[in-house]
Amino acid sequence: MTIRGENPYELYQFEDSDVLIVQGQVGCPACAGNLDLLQNMGIKKVMFCGGGGVLDKNIAVGKILVVEGAIRDEGFSYHYLKPSRIVYCDQEVVKKITAYLDQRNIAYLTGLTWTTDAIFRETIDRINLRRSEGAKMVEMEQAGCIAVALFRKFSYGALIYGGDDVSQDEWDRRSWRSREGIRYDLVMLCKELVGMI
Repeated sequence: MTIRGENPYELYQFEDSDVLIVQGQVGCPACAGNLDLLQNMGIKKVMFCGGGGVLDKNIAVGKILVVEGAIRDEGFSYHYLKPSRIVYCDQEVVKKITAYLDQRNIAYLTGLTWTTDAIFRETIDRINLRRSEGAKMVEMEQAGCIAVALFRKFSYGALIYGGDDVSQDEWDRRSWRSREGIRYDLVMLCKELVGMI
């Protein structure tokens, strides 16, 4: 199915289940805005998966972060929730995700992300500050997606895999966008998890 508009996007359904998949758009207004639209169309549970920049070079490419919350360094989430430094995921959802991963011996980290819409302001000083606040990765959507889920009251979980390394003086791409195997495995893992959250 195609959802039309200025930025149309496709929804697909797995052949063996009633789970839908959509490629999220980049940034809170596009990604979380579409999440709000999908919820209005009847979606009740969402598992987000994607990549993020690691704030510690020791987090390997492909390492999974179960998102517990996001540092709000963007503007979108403030239209859904009162101001706060961090927006936290529903902890019951986080517990279900980690229990599932533990049962299957899938290694993961838990923690915060840093959601920013100013990608060219990921400076060393800011990276160090966000790391001191507990962030393990940086991305552009989680604060908004979590805010929409809390505001609209639907189940939401997120798995972010370690991508490029932004923690050093020089950016290290680490070929993170070419890791098709990691991405495929993450999508299939989310397909299983969405029914459990």
